[in-house]
Amino acid sequence: MDRFVASAALVCAAFFLAGCGNTDSSNARSSQVDTIAAVNNRAPAPPSVQRLTVQRFAAQPSDPAAPKGPTRATIRGVTMETLELPKYEWDVTVPTQAFFTAHVGLRGESPEPPAGAAAHFSVTAEQPGAPAVTLVDVEVTAADKGWVEVRADLGPYAGEQLRLVLTSTIAPAEGPIRALWGNPTVASSARREGVPVVLISCDTLRADHLGCYGYARDTSPNIDAFAKESVLFEDAVTPETWTLTAHLSMLTGLDPRRHRVTANTNLAEEIVTLPEILRDAGYATGGFTGYGIWLNPARGFAQGFDRYSTPPITRHLFKTLDHVYQWLDANAHAPFFLFFHNYDSHSKFKESDCVGCDLPYYPPRPRFLKYASELTEPPSLRAAGRLQATDLLFAAIEGKESLSKEEIEYMIALYDDAIRGVDEGVGKLFDALKERGVYDDAIIIVTSDHGENFGENGQFLHEHVYEGSARVPLIIRFPNGKHSGKRVPKMVQLTDLAPTVLDLLGLQGPAMDGESLMPIVRGEREPRQNAFITRLEYASVRTNEWKLIRNTETKSEELYRIESDPAETVDLIASAPPELAALRADLDRSLSEVPQTPVGSPTRPLTQEEIEALRNLGYAADIE
Repeated sequence: MDRFVASAALVCAAFFLAGCGNTDSSNARSSQVDTIAAVNNRAPAPPSVQRLTVQRFAAQPSDPAAPKGPTRATIRGVTMETLELPKYEWDVTVPTQAFFTAHVGLRGESPEPPAGAAAHFSVTAEQPGAPAVTLVDVEVTAADKGWVEVRADLGPYAGEQLRLVLTSTIAPAEGPIRALWGNPTVASSARREGVPVVLISCDTLRADHLGCYGYARDTSPNIDAFAKESVLFEDAVTPETWTLTAHLSMLTGLDPRRHRVTANTNLAEEIVTLPEILRDAGYATGGFTGYGIWLNPARGFAQGFDRYSTPPITRHLFKTLDHVYQWLDANAHAPFFLFFHNYDSHSKFKESDCVGCDLPYYPPRPRFLKYASELTEPPSLRAAGRLQATDLLFAAIEGKESLSKEEIEYMIALYDDAIRGVDEGVGKLFDALKERGVYDDAIIIVTSDHGENFGENGQFLHEHVYEGSARVPLIIRFPNGKHSGKRVPKMVQLTDLAPTVLDLLGLQGPAMDGESLMPIVRGEREPRQNAFITRLEYASVRTNEWKLIRNTETKSEELYRIESDPAETVDLIASAPPELAALRADLDRSLSEVPQTPVGSPTRPLTQEEIEALRNLGYAADIE
C-alpha cells in the first residue's frame, strides 16, 4: 500500500507526460508510487493574493528513469492529472467550508472501455479512535462515457487532521480496464481573494480587421467596447505565425527557438508554464480550446491545468463556451486562470458535418453572414473539380491556382463574418464573467496567435512572416478598468503575456524571453526594440521602423520600412540603407543561437484522420 502526503498548498507536480495525444498520457508505468512531500520552490504569494486552501496528489513513479511528473489521462477530450492504484491513503488538514472533489473514469485500450466495463470507487474518512465514515460510494460503467464528478462535504472536520482513503475496484470484464481518479482535491467553498486571469485567444485574427484597430466594417462591437475599458497595444507581433508554437510562447514566455516545440517534439516537462505557476499559487486552472491537433494536451498544453478540454479536431466556439460556463460555475468563487481558445476565424477544411466548410472561410453559424450576403458568391469558389476551402488557398500560394479579385473580396467578407461570430462569443464570455461577479476584478486578455494573408505579397493563409500574419491584436483589461482607454503604439510581443501576468500578481517565475508590459503601460520605459519572427523557411527581424525577411534556404532577403510602409509594398533591400547591417547582424545572431533549454519528447504518431485534417488546413509542410 502506497502512502501520499500533501500540504495545504498546491502540490501538483509541474510536468506533463509527452507522447500521447487524445488517448493516455501516462505511458506504461510501474504500479509503485513514491511518497511525495509537499514542496513549493516558487516565491510565496503576496498578501494581495491568498492561496487557495487546496490539497492535491502528486504522484512520481519509483523508477528514476521513468518520465517526470504525475500521470495524465484523457477521457472524451478532457485531460486531467490521474492516479491509478487500488488504494490510496491521503493525510489532509481540513479547511473551513471544505469539500472533497474528484473525477473518476474508465479507460480501455481503444481508449474507450469495453462494453460492460465497470468499477467501484469509494472514499472514506478516518481518524484515530473513530469509526470510518463513507464519503463517496459510486459505480462507474462504460455507459457513463466520460469523467464522472464525485464530491463530499468535509465541513464537520474543519480544522482537523483527516485521513482520506480512496479505493477503486474493477469488475471482471473482457479486455484491460483502468480505473482512474482525476485531480482528487480538497478545497474550501468560501469565496477567496485573488485576481482572476482570463486569456482569450482568437485563432487567426488579424488586428486590422477589428473596429478598435481602425477597420471600417463593424466586425467586432463587443471587442471594441471591451477595448475602451482596456489598454490596446497597437503593434503586437507573434514570434511565429503558427498555432502550435505561438500559443506555447503565450503560456511559457519563451520564444519558439527556446521552448523548442515543433511538429515532432513536445514541450519538455522541465519547462514551467504560466498555468503551473498560477496553480502553485492557489489558482484553479482550466483550458478550453476549439482545436485539438496542434493544441493537443500531450504537446505540453495540459501542464498546469486542472481541466484541459479539446475536441478531436475542431468545434465552434459556442460549444466550447458551454464547457467554459460549467467550469466557471464551479470555480468563480476562487482565484482562477481561464484559457479560452476559439478557432472559428481560421480557414476551413471540408468536414462533412460542417455547413460552409467547402468555402475558404465561414462563420460559426449562418446567421452571422452579413458582408458575404451583400456580395454575390463567385461560382468558381465551389466549382466542380476545383480545389476548395484551405486546399484552394494553399494551391494559390504554390502558384497552382489563381484567385480573382472577386473571389478574394468574397473570401475576405466571409472572414469578416467569421469574426462577427467570434466577437459575439467573446461578448457572451464577458457577460458570463459579469454574471458571476468576477469581470471587474479580473485581468482579461484578448489576443491571437497569428493573423492571415489575403493575397498581399502573393500570400494566403499564414505560411509567411509578412505583416498580415505577424501582427496580432492585444488588448488587456486590468482590474476595475485601470489604465482604460490607453493605447500603446510601440511594438510588443506575445512572449510578454506571461511575465506581465506574473508581474501584476506579484508572483515569480523562471527566466523568460518576454518582459512585463507594466512599465510600458505606466510610461516608465520603452518596449524591446527587436522582435524575431519565423515560419517554415522564413525568418525575420523587426523593429518599430524596419523589417528584414530572409529565406533561410535560398538566402534571399527583403527589406521594408514598415513605419511608413506597413503593407510591405516597397522592397528596399537593393538600396542597402545604413540600418541593414545591424538588422542582418541581429538576424544572424538569432538564427545561430544554440538554445540551452531542454528538448521535449517526440510526439505520438498522428492518426490518419489528423494527418488528413492538417493537410486540408494547409499544414502539410509541418508534418512532412
